[in-house]
Amino acid sequence: MVPLVFILLAVASGPAAARRHAPDLREDEPARRTTRPAECQFGKQAKELGSTWFADLGPPFGVMYCIKCECIPVQKKRRVVAKVHCRNIKNECPEPSCDTPVLLPGRCCKTCPGDTNSPDIVQEDSPTVVMAQEEEEVSMKHFGALLTGRSPLCIRRDDMTGVPVAAGVATARFTFRRRHLYWSVLLGPSMVSRPRALAFLDRGGRMLLEHPLKKAQGIHATYEEKTDKLCGVWRRVPREYKRFLREGSLYVALIWGDERNNSMDTALSGRISRYPALSSEMFTSLLEPEHAPLSIGNGACDDYRVPGQEEGWWGGTAVVTGAAGAAPSLHLAIVFNGVFKLGSREQAIKVTLTLPEKNQTIIDEMQKMSKPSYEFNIIEVSTPVSAAELRSLARGRLVLSVEAMGTPERRLSGVVRQRAACEVFHAPLMAERLAATTIPEGLALIYIDKEGSLVYDIQVDNLSIPDPKITLVDEQGKRHSQVEILDTRMGVLARPSARIFPPLYEDQLAVHIGSDTGPPLLRGRLLSRSLPDAAGAGPALLKRTDVRLPLTTPIAGLAWVSVDALCGINYEVFINGYNGGWSSWLESHALGSTGPRALTGSEGSVLEPSPAELAALHAGAAYLNVRASDNGTEFLRTRLPQISVPPSCLPAVPYAVDNELSANYPPTHVNVPPDNSLSNTASCFYAGRSYEDGAQWMATESCHMCGCVHGALRCDPVRCPPVECASPTIQPPGQCCPICT
Repeated sequence: MVPLVFILLAVASGPAAARRHAPDLREDEPARRTTRPAECQFGKQAKELGSTWFADLGPPFGVMYCIKCECIPVQKKRRVVAKVHCRNIKNECPEPSCDTPVLLPGRCCKTCPGDTNSPDIVQEDSPTVVMAQEEEEVSMKHFGALLTGRSPLCIRRDDMTGVPVAAGVATARFTFRRRHLYWSVLLGPSMVSRPRALAFLDRGGRMLLEHPLKKAQGIHATYEEKTDKLCGVWRRVPREYKRFLREGSLYVALIWGDERNNSMDTALSGRISRYPALSSEMFTSLLEPEHAPLSIGNGACDDYRVPGQEEGWWGGTAVVTGAAGAAPSLHLAIVFNGVFKLGSREQAIKVTLTLPEKNQTIIDEMQKMSKPSYEFNIIEVSTPVSAAELRSLARGRLVLSVEAMGTPERRLSGVVRQRAACEVFHAPLMAERLAATTIPEGLALIYIDKEGSLVYDIQVDNLSIPDPKITLVDEQGKRHSQVEILDTRMGVLARPSARIFPPLYEDQLAVHIGSDTGPPLLRGRLLSRSLPDAAGAGPALLKRTDVRLPLTTPIAGLAWVSVDALCGINYEVFINGYNGGWSSWLESHALGSTGPRALTGSEGSVLEPSPAELAALHAGAAYLNVRASDNGTEFLRTRLPQISVPPSCLPAVPYAVDNELSANYPPTHVNVPPDNSLSNTASCFYAGRSYEDGAQWMATESCHMCGCVHGALRCDPVRCPPVECASPTIQPPGQCCPICT
């Protein structure tokens, strides 16, 4: 029998090809450490830091209730990594309190009635399950950071030497959503080179995660180029690190160096803090010194600050909110440092907002600050403005300045531009009234670029009029008002009205498509979506496929699918107009495909995609369909656009894919029964045949023993027993192992 320790090691580490992005139990090569997530890998399951579970070895062993595993943090030089630790708890069982203890199902220790203290009770963790907790969602939003040379954190290399502080200023925004921390970064104009990585650290300087800032092809690269932002996401943040975020003890750092060896030449960091004003942010300003420091020193951060000197870059960021309507106004929340005299106790701060091209001053206000802080100061300013000034604000023409009286040489200034968050706005477009023949459908995608222009892409299908009128409508309140007209289905609106932004950022701006008269034929309300670092090719329109569904209400949908740097497939599916339950499925038409994969929930990740699925996505031969939960009927379907899969994630041997399939290619699953009953979704597909869950068979052509385990296909090579023959051995046709003659 195989030793249990060997089995546990095989499950916990697994072959490298099984999950290219899994953190192995062994220490990675230095070049791979930066991609290690803050979680453990046990078999095909991701486990959160601090979680405990019983070892599930799968058939034929099952769950080993006397083997307790936990995911523990381990410090490797300057980094914190996750490790799986398993131990036998049989000897830890307490002495039963009665003469006739019993062994209950799912337990390791015999217990008596009333016994509660036992080591075989664990808190099972399932980090892949999406938890909809509204209270936590609200409490984990609106975080920001100001990255300057005044951060108290010292970034260290693997040999624990300090990294010099980079010149310049940056600001970041963070939103926590469904266990993922989305981030966006604005670099100051003085920063001419792009950092190689973004890192999260605790207050002690331990690196919790280092995220390479490599440009992902597709809409992500286009968006970063058009907006001058850095965008990304930290997926599945452990609970312990969420606590750091809430307590204000989580830091973010930008790292410059050589990508080839992950060197750390310079770094710039800042504390992540809660900014309440971010709940209504519409515009952002990044403030840099008007007179840059002549020298900031090139020494390690340990020696960076010399008592009595104020070397290094200082800076600030402003959260700007503009209210349109009958009485337009502005509100500014400004976070800054470094403008004060050394050792000052009470300072007068001057805030000015100007329109340089007209030599016009909009704000000129003085405020007193009693106890200036070295690292973090905040002031707020509000003022009424005119509609023309609001238009200038929306078009990026205003300049904000902050200075302390008596130190004009330390003045901060910066242009007010669109808000720093990395986001796009999308909408499935749904028919407003049912047509006699084909029903129109479509989607809309827009974002704001660095010039304040509105970039839009409208896709429509089955529209009966050749030249439709496309309008943006403010749907706040009972009265809907048209704010813009789009001339084409794809383009750039160079000077959008300032009235667009309040409803846009409050999810109250809609796209209407129709004729010049009458109600719209298509309509959809634009919703904000954070843009992570692997956004694929943009949204795909889900088209109606099943004519058997009653046409009582129109249906519209779209899907986002991408492959991240860790080889995981991330998806989001949005459906409007369908009131029943539904499920989404991913189909990959490639040799070696095991059939459609059920996607859990409307949003999630496939941590363990098959090589065939990745190859199909890369070739543009993958489909996503939506089925009704009650009868399994498919009613929406799309062929996913070609997605750029990282080369390290693709199989070494190319998979043959059918790249000429039409959008109506029949699904590979078993046909829907005539009575519309729900078919078995836990089956496996192999060599053109369907196998029920739990079935095992021999694949003689490849000499593999295969099994269907919870709908997942598992094949292992056949291990032949040693044969000792006096005469030469033979291998009969159709058999995998040699025998004696």
